Amino acid sequence: ESLADDSHDGEEAMETRLNDRAIAHRDAWVEVDLGAVVANAQALAERLGGVARLAPVVKANAYGHGAVPVSRALAAAGFGPFCVATVDEAIQLREAGVGGSIIVLYEPPLRAFPDAAQVGLDITLGDARTVELISQRPLVERERLRLQLKIDTGMTRQGLRSEEHTSELQSRQYLVC
Repeated sequence: ESLADDSHDGEEAMETRLNDRAIAHRDAWVEVDLGAVVANAQALAERLGGVARLAPVVKANAYGHGAVPVSRALAAAGFGPFCVATVDEAIQLREAGVGGSIIVLYEPPLRAFPDAAQVGLDITLGDARTVELISQRPLVERERLRLQLKIDTGMTRQGLRSEEHTSELQSRQYLVC
């Protein structure tokens, strides 16, 4: 269980917190100081010095810290876009009121694109065939998505390789709405 909110004062007695129904019957829990999360993000952003923008990765429930409360706290402090692994994670943030860009880092299955379009997500594409299939989707669906290509830069794990039609994809207007 993750308690990611501001209702737990760090000075509050442990016995008082153990009366909280969310953790009363658990042997272990995590308490997340959202103020510290925001302060850490601000420190990282300062180190970037305006050269790049920090895009918090909140996939896997913000690595157990609570994706919704962490995203809300960071958004209130001016951070975004947010990065997630799946369309489901992105939809969870949208339903919780997180606005702005939400980037799905891994290419979702084709059946997820209508839902992604409905909530206006940024989708990463890393396969030439998927790019071609998406170009055939209805215009109204493509207009609601922001698509980006993942290019394999040498690790050979994910993304389009240069020999995999990268120049062809760049020269053709596959995704033009």
